[in-house]
Amino acid sequence: MFLGTDLLRDHDALEASRPFARPAVAEARARKLQESASRFFRGTAALFYRLAATHPEALQLARGQSPRWVVGDVHLENIGALTLDGEHYTYDLNDLDEAAHAAGAWDVLRGAVACVIAVQDLGAGFDAAVGALHAFARAYKDQVPFKAPRSARDLVALSRKERLENLLRARTQGRGDKRRFRRWSRYLGLAAGEGAMLRALLERWALGAREPGLTLLDARFRVQGTGSLGVHRYALLVGDREDRAFLLDAKEMHPSALVTAGLARPPRGRDLAPLPDALRVLTAEAALRGHAVPGVQALSGTDGRSYLVRRYAPGEFKLDLERVLRERPEELQGLAATLGHRLREAHRRAGHEPSRMDEARVRSIALDLGSHMVRAWQELRARSLETM
Repeated sequence: MFLGTDLLRDHDALEASRPFARPAVAEARARKLQESASRFFRGTAALFYRLAATHPEALQLARGQSPRWVVGDVHLENIGALTLDGEHYTYDLNDLDEAAHAAGAWDVLRGAVACVIAVQDLGAGFDAAVGALHAFARAYKDQVPFKAPRSARDLVALSRKERLENLLRARTQGRGDKRRFRRWSRYLGLAAGEGAMLRALLERWALGAREPGLTLLDARFRVQGTGSLGVHRYALLVGDREDRAFLLDAKEMHPSALVTAGLARPPRGRDLAPLPDALRVLTAEAALRGHAVPGVQALSGTDGRSYLVRRYAPGEFKLDLERVLRERPEELQGLAATLGHRLREAHRRAGHEPSRMDEARVRSIALDLGSHMVRAWQELRARSLETM
């Protein structure tokens, strides 16, 4: 019987070694991780893979699978309305920061555990959670005609109606070269030296995008997410020669949790040198989506960090799962199946063989891993209450 490791001790060690661009953000992350088991799971990919690396059955499931590009962080909050060209929208996986060259089983197990924990967290009950796991695994394994639930289709339709002007109006004020970001709790001021670094980053992005004459009007440190909370991430307000403004997102990339857990090797380029992490993500996106992603660049900052720089796209929304439970509870399994289907398609493009996965084994291992992750969260919560 697999007894797991001392996950709370492992969690503490991982958090202590985690670099934070802003010390105050470390406290915000700690609070977020305690809010729910689902948020804890989503924000601790490194802990999950450290646990999985000690699980004999999980290792056996992955053994023999040829390494291919995998998503790395599959869960119901990492799928939503997505556009790659600013015009055409779809409901698909939208966060590949943890992508790595590894066995496809790791994506399947993380997605299966995510479905169980998320649905239980919503209060739908254990049977519904197991049903979501089954729907996810079956959609991944079986190549059948598929249609996303209405809630997902409605989200895509809403995204299509969004406009860049609305995005700018909500986040900025003023006109022309006087336009600036509004005050917002998710946007913090820059530290010394960050402005110069971002101007140099914009110059390199403009050169690659063949858009001369761009000006950095304003910039903020961006606070968002849970798993990536604390990395160097910036919102850039950019003006062009025709006095138009748009937004760029520059996000520091760290090594994949699969690599740090020893479940994948750092990918290398043609010169056999390890790929910078932003280039790793960009390369993985091209493989998992089947084509290069326009407007996205992997750049090295003057601070020595590896940044993925992309335009903000209007309407990249995610579903409110609590609202889905209230209004369309019958769609939870459909959303889990959508996640499995989209993962299957991404894996197929990257060269995996989804049909070879044993659904019963996936279900058994996922329930075991999930129970350990929930127990770790409960211990974290209990300890926090004791120290209050």
